[in-house]
Amino acid sequence: MVAVGDAELEIDLTGLEEKMGSAFLGATRSGANNCYIKSLAENPAQQGEITFVIKPPPNEGYYLVTLEATGSISPALVACVRRVFGSFYHYANKLAFDRVDGRLLFAPKLIPAPPLPTDATLRSILDERYARQTIVRIVRPTLKRVSQDLEGNELFRRYYYDVDLAFIANGYEATCHHYETYKVFSTSPYETPYAGHACKNQVRTIGDHTTDRAVIYFRLTLYPSTAKSWELRGEGLTGTQPGAEPVGNDE
Repeated sequence: MVAVGDAELEIDLTGLEEKMGSAFLGATRSGANNCYIKSLAENPAQQGEITFVIKPPPNEGYYLVTLEATGSISPALVACVRRVFGSFYHYANKLAFDRVDGRLLFAPKLIPAPPLPTDATLRSILDERYARQTIVRIVRPTLKRVSQDLEGNELFRRYYYDVDLAFIANGYEATCHHYETYKVFSTSPYETPYAGHACKNQVRTIGDHTTDRAVIYFRLTLYPSTAKSWELRGEGLTGTQPGAEPVGNDE
């Protein structure tokens, strides 16, 4: 079984659209539920509620929001929900009001799923990824966080690592930038074939150490029936991607 989110929003709907805009209700429900799904990946036992008070600023600007959590809600979930509320902006032409009160109720929903990848499986994926480049080896991987997203009938799970590496051959470490930063390790200077990407090469010799960030990305199909195993997704561009998401096409 895997815990996924089930967040409910309780709020007085009287004049709400005129006060907060037409997007507020749907965006708050969806955003809070996405926060919960992601948070459950690291802490599946949490449940409870977050009460909120929204007040308009003295002039135009972002709303003033107070949150209070009860139950086993984690600080990370509260911070994520705060960011959801932080995306709403008060315009002078909106209906004047003193405050809007409400609460978000969080209860985990369990769905049948095959076993999650083991630590040994995750390590073997990392080892194989870097071994392909035949220039570095992993000294120590450190799992920093796990995220989970439910999109329609698919469940996505990502493992984010900081990786200590040692060079086992002379070569180059290219640090590349696009929407995110990623690294490529090669025996000759790396020249990116991708438009809009810029890479800077650094000479490396045997025994040098460096760090990288890696994401291991799985998908589980839930419909018309739950898949028998988690599907390892592609990495995108050559190299590793140290950002929130893999860069490029993940097919």
